[in-house]
Amino acid sequence: MDSALLKELDANEPQSLDQQGTYIKAFIYGDWGTGKTTLACSSGRPTLLITSGDGGESVLLNYPEYRGNCEIVRSMGIAHIKTIFRAIEEGHDRYVQYGVVVIDLISSICDQYLKNMVDNYTVNKDRHIAKPRSVGQSLEAEGMGDYKFLAAHMRDLVPVTIAAPVDVIWLASEREPSFTDEAKGNYLTRPKLPEKASDAIAEHCHLVGNLEKKKQGTKVTRTINFSGSNRLAAKSRINELEDKIIPVEEFWTIVDKWRNK
Repeated sequence: MDSALLKELDANEPQSLDQQGTYIKAFIYGDWGTGKTTLACSSGRPTLLITSGDGGESVLLNYPEYRGNCEIVRSMGIAHIKTIFRAIEEGHDRYVQYGVVVIDLISSICDQYLKNMVDNYTVNKDRHIAKPRSVGQSLEAEGMGDYKFLAAHMRDLVPVTIAAPVDVIWLASEREPSFTDEAKGNYLTRPKLPEKASDAIAEHCHLVGNLEKKKQGTKVTRTINFSGSNRLAAKSRINELEDKIIPVEEFWTIVDKWRNK
């Protein structure tokens, strides 16, 4: 057998599920101001918040009990995020301490990616190849539309986040169905990013949940809905959360109970 292949096999020996560890991978989306960042950073464990730079992280200034466990780094793009998770997987000294990594907001990071495509690349007429306007490597993707390049890079990123020994919380804004969607019979509320990019994340996560905030008089309640339907994108691979709507405050308690059983 080829020596390089033997080396690769030795570096990736089979493990039992107990040896592998149990890390939650969740995709949480909701409207602005529902408390997504606060939820993701409230585990009580060392947390790295990868921010898109849209200012959502400033809400943590209202919660000193969470700030002490949280460090922030500004995303420089999908390749930068992938490098961070590689560093965690390989046990890099600067990143080994984190128990949770939050990507906030992946919606904005996708918007930045697409803007960069428009500003810095010329897409061929067949729209399969994008060439940089100045210097750099060309991008290739099958299918039509600039969104295919984003989806291809997202499909490359997500497995790296799955392999990293850390909880991963993807945060996204909420997209309600448009008039065009409804005219086609599509009434699905889902994460606000291109559908194929969203699917690349959702299909690999244990949880996809919609975070909702309701106010009645002075009383404010926040819940996460893991009950999917033809009107709401949601799911759970965790029995304790399957088809459930839970108070936000119970999220990490339930996850830890599942992790430790």
